[in-house]
Amino acid sequence: MTLTEVRQEILNQYSLLDPHDIIPVPCNPDALAMGYILKIGDERIPLTRHIDPAILLNNQSRNTIVYEQDKGVQMQLLDIFSTGISVDKVKPKVNQLLCCLPEVCAPDLDYDNLFRIIIMNFMDAYDFDVRAVKKSCVHIVNKDLKLIPFETMNLFYRDDKIKRLEELKLSDAIRF
Repeated sequence: MTLTEVRQEILNQYSLLDPHDIIPVPCNPDALAMGYILKIGDERIPLTRHIDPAILLNNQSRNTIVYEQDKGVQMQLLDIFSTGISVDKVKPKVNQLLCCLPEVCAPDLDYDNLFRIIIMNFMDAYDFDVRAVKKSCVHIVNKDLKLIPFETMNLFYRDDKIKRLEELKLSDAIRF
């Protein structure tokens, strides 16, 4: 399944969400999509629809946030939509953002009130895309403390794959 198909299946299964609630992540919009839902008691409030995707995705700015509106909100959005931040660290940033949304009162939010949906493209040998790997903004730290792009982990960096990759590097079969 493609990222778009997974996104559509989530939207089909959860009627609270609309297409504006799961949007591309600025660092790699072809491979990542994300959305946030605020949980207060039995109520669920999609947050992402309150953000104009054009602010997050602007071709002139190399898929980074555009700095042409309120600076405070933009910095909060940058922090919130970073893939390098855990949900518990997002909580205070969402509280700060919610201060700017008039219909939401959220003085006592904590970790349990925030739900993040993230869809990540998983590459295999059949759909490997060097361009997407170069844009990767989600990494795994391996046993040697090296950052490995998420997309390449299963292809090149599992224990048995590492040995084979080293063999190929030493042979004339592949030039690195």
